[in-house]
Amino acid sequence: MRVQGCRLIESGRSSAAFNMAADEFLLSRRELSLRIYGWNPPAVSIGYFQKLFDEVDVEECRKSGVDVVRRMTGGGAVFHDKEITYSFVVPENSFLSSDLYESYSQVCGAVIRGLEKIGISSEFRPVNDIIVGVRKISGNAQTRRNSCILQHGTVIVDVSPEKMFRFIRVNNEKMKGRALNLSDYVTSVIEQKPGILASVVYQVLSGFIVSGFAEKFGLVMDEKSFSVDEMNAIKEISGKYSRDEWNMWR
Repeated sequence: MRVQGCRLIESGRSSAAFNMAADEFLLSRRELSLRIYGWNPPAVSIGYFQKLFDEVDVEECRKSGVDVVRRMTGGGAVFHDKEITYSFVVPENSFLSSDLYESYSQVCGAVIRGLEKIGISSEFRPVNDIIVGVRKISGNAQTRRNSCILQHGTVIVDVSPEKMFRFIRVNNEKMKGRALNLSDYVTSVIEQKPGILASVVYQVLSGFIVSGFAEKFGLVMDEKSFSVDEMNAIKEISGKYSRDEWNMWR
């Protein structure tokens, strides 16, 4: 495997608009990069093709100080709170498969390696989930633009079904039952590693995920924060993700 340099950005916890703008900026740069980040305040993101008011209780989010944003990737509504999020940008025609499903498997394989390092055995479940047993611990989404592939995803550190379903709408009886029994479908790092401190999880698991990507793809990580000029560009893009014209267009 040929060793390649990969830019590593650990950008901390930011608003939903900033996070989505940073992903778009990195995709526009067409640079092999891995960003590790979180959300402050908590947020609900919806997939590119979803109808906002069908998926999200927007008024409840506003009252509770929860950000709402439309992603440039597909998939379903996600409540982002106690999690580690990654974004991986790879030029096409490099080491990822051109096949959508295979490329999901490849990138999720790096996250699986990271989870192994903290003592959690997981596996890829097509199309885009990572599971422990039969329960989801990571959801992932992808887009292809500018001759690049961007995949971002979450690793659930802790989850509160009651809190989640205050903000995400449950639209039918089948899903209402699922909501009431979320623990049958979703797990978390805290549940899998009882007794571990959340603060330790964020610090240690973030490093393990980075190592997982380095090992999986033969990458040498070059940690390089956003420059002042890059931050200004991201802030300019973030205006798009703050506007109703983008978030409410469907």
